Amino acid sequence: MHDTEQQPYDRSRSGTVLRWRPGEQREWAARAGAAVRYPGDTDWAAEAPSRLAQDPAVACEFLLARPVSVLAPFLAHWRPEPTRIDGDALRAVLAAHGTAAVPAVLHAAEHRPAAFAALLLPVLDVRAARLLTPGLLGVKSLQEPARSWFVRHGTAGALCLLPDALGARGPVQAAAEQALRRAVAEQGRAALRAAAADQYGADMASALDRLLPAERAVPGTVDGADLALPSWLRVAELPPPVLLSGAVLPAAEVRRLLALLRPGCSGSAEAVAGCRPEALAEFGWALFEQWRSAGEPVEDGGVFAALGAFGDDGTARRLGALLRERAGRDGDRWVGQVLDVLVALGTDTALRQLHALAAHLPAGAVESRLAEVADGLGLTSDQLADRLAPDGTTVFDYGARAFTVGFDEHLRPYVVDDADGRREELPPPGPQDDPAAAATAQQRFAALVWDVRALADEQGRRLEAAMVAERVWGADEFRELLGYPLLGRLARRLVWIIDHTAFRIRPDGTVTSAYGSNYPLPEGSPAKLAHPLHLGPDLAAWSELFADAGLVQPFRQLARPVKALTREEAAGHRLPRFEGAVVPADRLLARHANGWRQVGGTDLYRQLPDGSRLVLTFAPDAPTPRPGRTLRSVQLTSGPDRLRPGPRRLASLEPVAASEVLLELEELTSPEA
Repeated sequence: MHDTEQQPYDRSRSGTVLRWRPGEQREWAARAGAAVRYPGDTDWAAEAPSRLAQDPAVACEFLLARPVSVLAPFLAHWRPEPTRIDGDALRAVLAAHGTAAVPAVLHAAEHRPAAFAALLLPVLDVRAARLLTPGLLGVKSLQEPARSWFVRHGTAGALCLLPDALGARGPVQAAAEQALRRAVAEQGRAALRAAAADQYGADMASALDRLLPAERAVPGTVDGADLALPSWLRVAELPPPVLLSGAVLPAAEVRRLLALLRPGCSGSAEAVAGCRPEALAEFGWALFEQWRSAGEPVEDGGVFAALGAFGDDGTARRLGALLRERAGRDGDRWVGQVLDVLVALGTDTALRQLHALAAHLPAGAVESRLAEVADGLGLTSDQLADRLAPDGTTVFDYGARAFTVGFDEHLRPYVVDDADGRREELPPPGPQDDPAAAATAQQRFAALVWDVRALADEQGRRLEAAMVAERVWGADEFRELLGYPLLGRLARRLVWIIDHTAFRIRPDGTVTSAYGSNYPLPEGSPAKLAHPLHLGPDLAAWSELFADAGLVQPFRQLARPVKALTREEAAGHRLPRFEGAVVPADRLLARHANGWRQVGGTDLYRQLPDGSRLVLTFAPDAPTPRPGRTLRSVQLTSGPDRLRPGPRRLASLEPVAASEVLLELEELTSPEA
């Protein structure tokens, strides 16, 4: 779609900037599918006025078949009808034409903010900032794009709104001030002030100081007599933080700490500098539970600030379990805040919980946060997920004794000590051990075993999705994957392909063929997971080899059913054999968390590796023999509902994609429970 991909930081003469994440611009451009071909002698400048005046789908097709420099002047005045243009088409136009397309995107987002706000993510522009700031004040449809926009653009994004924040009181001023307060909390006052002085001058930096004083006074006195705390908060019932000396934090200081946790206040970190971390974590969790028991009032009293500031890996596990348990229920008002807490905690355990939640929560919320974390580390989201596997061994201290815990090839835990050798679990504490240290070690051991099992399941699903999508690991990336303790073990229980040669990785790092030939791991070539269709007549030999070696695969690879389109199906775009089936409600709910997305109210689609969409259309609600929805049509469309929605022949699918489509549809519509 591009002559060349623009740089991640792309500034136009108007001052608008596009900040792309690595690979994001190319991915947005690919949303449109293959470009329509125009004759080589097309007079683009002569054609542009009439083409851009037509239906937005026609206009987008014209823009994406274009020479960018010729069409840029015409884009400046193009305002597509927001109710008739597809969001993915507009994404592709923005990726192809860069800042020249920003006015059209802003026009669409202004008229249909819920539908097009996400297209503003790479756009650093005061108009984009103004459109998104209502999300900071609670407008639900804009909360996610607003949060992601301000995370991406940081200080520069907040400073777009400095003049508005210093203007007359009102909704615009309040939203701008909230954005600046967020920037102070996340980027630091010094960085924001220096950037304001550089961009606007010293006078505006001084005005910023007056708008946001260095520290907002905490209401009341230090003894806590007059501290204005939420009415639901019962301070006396909270477990007080414990100091390193063993004493508890005085009640007056606890009240002051609670006041300092509220938005706009600072100093909570200094207030608890001498407290034990584990006691602070319990204090934060008890505050959260008290808020929930009170009915989750809007005035949260700094609950989420406490979880992010004082939480530990135990907090992350509790939050992950809570969100998994609540998935699909009402009450998602604070789900985004919990996800932000996991990002703020930032430990590997917290990020593993965040990654695992992608299978349980609506698409977008988790993925955007993981992308932000990965971007900060210079990684892709897939590379971050690869690195979240726990290290090989962990030491657990009983005081007088210490034990090393690792995991074998089948991810079963084992415990090693100098006296008793190898065992399956930590031993009970003895008279010489420290009871408190031993109890903590046993809790950590149980949590580690649960984490590894849950992560192995989640990583197995990731690897299965990678096989289905035919993801390719570069040579260095593949060797790095094999070096991760958990992922390396999973990888050794799968069949891989390099240069059309299938192999299994042995524990010593060498590889073996289906017939037992051993040789070194091939150097310098990319690798991918083998699908049964890739293995051909060798599939039976591979299955026998794994069975003889007792290797249990992390997902159904060698035993995976292989499906094929009939000749009639391949020639068309629909799959009548599945139409009319009643899909149980629980299976539909599971699809929402398994890569399927909702379109047109209740219909579903999945985007396939080649950019096409498989669209499931359901009949209006009507009585059925069992709870569920009747599948009215199954069809393949060109592109992501593409620029001009239209059918696509099923024969265009690669064999693996076709097989996987048929397999999933069979499982979705099967009458068996």
